[in-house]
Amino acid sequence: MLLGRDHELVTLDDVLADLDSAGGKVVLLRGEAGIGKSALVTEFVDRQADEVHFLARSCDGLLIPQALGPFWCVTRAEPTIGQPLRQGDLES
Repeated sequence: MLLGRDHELVTLDDVLADLDSAGGKVVLLRGEAGIGKSALVTEFVDRQADEVHFLARSCDGLLIPQALGPFWCVTRAEPTIGQPLRQGDLES
């Protein structure tokens, strides 16, 4: 059970409701370690799992960062977005 994150869950629900069938959106969650980012995402995904396909990745602060690193990780799981990313096409 997630406590004290109703506003954030409603915001994520609104983002999801605003999607059309041809597109997707990227949501960036940031905050200090231990603040509940992973718990929030887990709760949201669990509530929507029967309706939507989710791809989630995270940054590892201990590694040398790669530009758009989590997005490159997602392309391994969803190759269809890799080509626009390699071409720098931010609209696809």
